[in-house]
Amino acid sequence: MAQHSDVQLKPPAVLQTGAGALARREGLGLATFVRQFPAGCIGAAILVFVTFFALAAPLVTVHDPTQVKLRERKQIPSWSHPLGTDYEGRDILTRIIYGGRVSLAVSVLSVLLGTTVGALWGVASAYIGGRFDMHSQRLLEIFMSFPPLILAMMLVIGMGAGLWAVVIAIGMTRLPFGVRVVRSVALSVKELAYVGAGRAIGASHLRTLGGCIARQLLAVEVVAVVSNGGAGTGLWRCFSCHCF
Repeated sequence: MAQHSDVQLKPPAVLQTGAGALARREGLGLATFVRQFPAGCIGAAILVFVTFFALAAPLVTVHDPTQVKLRERKQIPSWSHPLGTDYEGRDILTRIIYGGRVSLAVSVLSVLLGTTVGALWGVASAYIGGRFDMHSQRLLEIFMSFPPLILAMMLVIGMGAGLWAVVIAIGMTRLPFGVRVVRSVALSVKELAYVGAGRAIGASHLRTLGGCIARQLLAVEVVAVVSNGGAGTGLWRCFSCHCF
């Protein structure tokens, strides 16, 4: 009886070469991006670093940010307290890390709230048009006539103190930017041929808004969220310094 040797199947050399070439191209593309935009890469690295420490605060530090230790008050930096302690003996580095969690939460939630509501408002304003569009733009101009910090303080005074009140107040200051940006793009998108074809075959207004127009605005919404993130954080820091 003939003996059959085991044959080990190997991927073709062409596929291996193609996968290696793809990995090399991706590596070269990343290296080129870093060389072209070094400041952006450094900023992204700092943001990732800060976000990691804020989210992993219980694992990074062993100190309690609110525990008062009068025997350790006003200590200079040491191994146990890298940035020293404050006038109540609390570790300063721990308080910075835990404070970063609140700052990130407020900035992300407020920017998402403002840009999301602004995007919905902008799409509806561009699609409906007419008097609704005119009156909504005049209302936005009233919002934009107030300095953001003053407007946020006025809204918090009306709603009462609290973290969610601050989130809503800062989100309202980001609202006009989201409306204007999304509306300007939606005005051009709604005139495209495929939107008119959808209306011609009997698509409802809701389907036209969601399936034909809003889908094309996702990239604009992402840009609005990213560009407003720094503004939301800065407003929170100014707001907390003035009100807390």
